[in-house]
Amino acid sequence: MIVRITEFLEDFNSGSKHQMKLVMFLDACDHVNRICRILRQPKGNALLLGVGGSGRQSLTKLSTFMSNYLLF
Repeated sequence: MIVRITEFLEDFNSGSKHQMKLVMFLDACDHVNRICRILRQPKGNALLLGVGGSGRQSLTKLSTFMSNYLLF
């Protein structure tokens, strides 16, 4: 699981001018999986809570890239 998400992160960074330097540990991978699962549902949405710097935006960007969606 970690290897696959890390490959997606490397693909994202290769095509982006603003690279994300993330450390993918098990909890972060679990959150990415949850966000991807929510995005696949019809009209799927989620409210992500956490303190500043916890990675909500970065994990969401990675999840949308993994799901082949456009983030705006």
